[in-house]
Amino acid sequence: MCAGATARCGGEGGFLTCDTADYGADYEATETLCDGLDNDCDGTTDEGCPCEDGATQACGSDEGACMAGTQTCTGGTFGACVGEVGPMGESCNGLDDDCDGMMDEPGDLTPPACPLQQGVCAGSVRACGGVAGWIACSGVVSYGGDYQAMETLCDGLDNDCDGIVDEGCTCIDGATQACGSDVGLCMAGTQTCTAGAWAVAQARSRRRARPATAGRRLRRRGRRRAHRSGVRASRRRLRGLASALRRRGGFVACTATEYGARYQATESMCDGFDNDCDGMVDEGCECVTGAMQACGTSVGACERGTQTCVAGSWGACTGGVTPQPETCNGADDDCNGVTDDALVAPACALTTGVCTDAVQTCGGAAGWTACAGTDSYGPSFLAAEDGAANEAHCDGLDNDCDGTVDDGCTTGPVLSEATTSCRPRCTGSTSSTSRTSTETGTSRSATSRPARFVA
Repeated sequence: MCAGATARCGGEGGFLTCDTADYGADYEATETLCDGLDNDCDGTTDEGCPCEDGATQACGSDEGACMAGTQTCTGGTFGACVGEVGPMGESCNGLDDDCDGMMDEPGDLTPPACPLQQGVCAGSVRACGGVAGWIACSGVVSYGGDYQAMETLCDGLDNDCDGIVDEGCTCIDGATQACGSDVGLCMAGTQTCTAGAWAVAQARSRRRARPATAGRRLRRRGRRRAHRSGVRASRRRLRGLASALRRRGGFVACTATEYGARYQATESMCDGFDNDCDGMVDEGCECVTGAMQACGTSVGACERGTQTCVAGSWGACTGGVTPQPETCNGADDDCNGVTDDALVAPACALTTGVCTDAVQTCGGAAGWTACAGTDSYGPSFLAAEDGAANEAHCDGLDNDCDGTVDDGCTTGPVLSEATTSCRPRCTGSTSSTSRTSTETGTSRSATSRPARFVA
């Protein structure tokens, strides 16, 4: 009856010692009541109360994952509670392990951390999925609205949680910077970062437009005519100079001196430039040398690593966590999006009788759950089989899985019309029974313990 009780805070003095106010009105520090309850919460019901030898009563609790046991009266008092499954620490498994009427309470659980803990994923933890155990972390549900599996935002955050902020970005979206010149009539402008790159600046002039007059228009027209005449004269002079150079040996072919240090006649560098000036950048290159990118997967327990471009090719993926064989631990070890799948369950401690083929169940982060009671061994299981005290235990089965059928039974299995073709006249057999088949006319004998009919 004390299951689920919690201590009250007494202020500066700390938590108070639990008493009747916490345990309930039926609580007794020393049990004196004979009311069928475990009043002093020691696991034994009505100790010291008179009873008739051989009588039994239920004890313990059936709340949540707990299972009530049985007390047997011996020498006028009820003995220990046998077969009881008491409260245990709460785990993420969809069960009320501490038997307080609530399953998987967040305050009683310590969630494991998500695999990604860098950038916007810092501090993320797994959510409890009840019988499915701890749910594998995935996407914005686990890591928040700023998370991206492949980072595309240039927002000053490590959105894909690989330890690198804004890879591939030259600026943060929305940022501005001064550009241009303030010399003479020029005025500096402003560039705004869009999609991780600075936008092209627009040149501005300090000269303000003035209303045009007829005189100004005529002077402007004259200057344009003079300019065109000068351009034509300059072109004639250049053609004459080129003709003279050709007569003296011609123009010298351009080399790396004219094209600059990045020029290559045959492009081999993977540097983001069109080194051979053929209109194509880094032909034959997979990436720009020195660039980095995320690799691998962040599903389940896996973590993404980093690749670095070397000589135009992506190198090995380093620093990540790769898939591992699945184990019972509440994690998605093989990174397929499913927790604790494709497991081979170990056998239960009891493997004979009705317990044959019983296996343990996976309890997520708590590991394999120990087998206990009918949940593990089936509805025919008994923690203590005693046919002498309860003839219902005489059913022809090894209910307590100790290798012996019908412990304590002095007669054969108790039969009913639902399970046998016997009629009431079968009662009284002492050593053997004979049954004639109406279908074949043959006779069969059995030298087992006698059966008793129960209507």
